[in-house]
Amino acid sequence: MSDKLVYIDSKAYWKTPEGLFIEAETKDGRLVETAFVMRVTNK
Repeated sequence: MSDKLVYIDSKAYWKTPEGLFIEAETKDGRLVETAFVMRVTNK
């Protein structure tokens, strides 16, 4: 599953598969797709 672009109050956010909303970055008026690295820690 990939991130989805959603708008909240006219601002763009990426919705991650985990359900987090991260503000979308823009550069020269265009959206920049951000890569996130998720780490799993063994306890």
